[in-house]
Amino acid sequence: MVAVGEQVDSDLIDARVLVEPCMFEAGGKDLAQPWYSGLECDGGFAEYTIVAARHVY
Repeated sequence: MVAVGEQVDSDLIDARVLVEPCMFEAGGKDLAQPWYSGLECDGGFAEYTIVAARHVY
């Protein structure tokens, strides 16, 4: 992880993380049906991507 947003622990910077590929929100809004990173939304094979903190482990 190279950067974090507001209210996210900055200790995550430079940490190795896993990103849950099944997204339940986009742009801060809940989705009626989940999207999958790399299928319904871009970013599955990106060098950098933005996801909500609740999708990062």
